[in-house]
Amino acid sequence: MEDMKDMEDMESIREEVINQEIISYNISTKEQKRIDVPEFQSHDLSIFDGSLIYFTIVNGQELLVTPYSVVDNSVGKAYTIQLSGDNGDMGGLITTINDGKLYLASSQMNPSLNRNADVIVADADTGETLYRGEVILENSSKEAKQIKVHLHEILVK
Repeated sequence: MEDMKDMEDMESIREEVINQEIISYNISTKEQKRIDVPEFQSHDLSIFDGSLIYFTIVNGQELLVTPYSVVDNSVGKAYTIQLSGDNGDMGGLITTINDGKLYLASSQMNPSLNRNADVIVADADTGETLYRGEVILENSSKEAKQIKVHLHEILVK
């Protein structure tokens, strides 16, 4: 759960996280519990998969991933995933997890800046890269260079 405030200036709006907390809710017992992990306050709460929360933070050209078990309140072994782009700049990251695999993709694609949408699939337990690729624009015409693509979600079936 995040408390956010909108910050408006002349032509844009941006959101700033002013408070972040993690709450676990047990559906069968209808109990809720606050999960206090102060060492991850600067991390992004990226993914929840059953009983694990994967905290992530970009560090240069690497994504640091730290699993945290909500069942026994323990921190798992952290690992890094090598990112593409300059200084790991994939134009923002969208992430999901499915069947033990961590899926990462660039949230922006901008041919005029020579930025394609990178895609990485890694083992969620070890961080081993299983696939690395990119979504590219085949038509290199001038009109195509003006296209910007913003991805918002990854769905894996």
